[in-house]
Amino acid sequence: MLIEPKADLKDVEAFFEAYKYFYNMIKYEPSFYALRMEAGNLISFNNRRILHGRNAFSSQKGLRWFQGNYIELSEFQSRLQTFHNTVGDGRPVTRLGMINLQ
Repeated sequence: MLIEPKADLKDVEAFFEAYKYFYNMIKYEPSFYALRMEAGNLISFNNRRILHGRNAFSSQKGLRWFQGNYIELSEFQSRLQTFHNTVGDGRPVTRLGMINLQ
């Protein structure tokens, strides 16, 4: 069953304006951070706050193995609090990166 997208014609112009704005934001050089990863590298980021991708990949030039995992915010908060209690001053964790927990 093929589902055809439906859009009200009055929304099309606004959609393409927003699309153009989004495209320009992600192509704006100062917002880029590029990293060539080597075997054994690890990168960690908040998947809800960053757009990520790759430039290119060729299966003719080697193998690609990408593994991801996810952690619940409450689990991360608990581990960070344990760290604070063990080697820190024991105060409650009030921030996780950009997230205010108060």
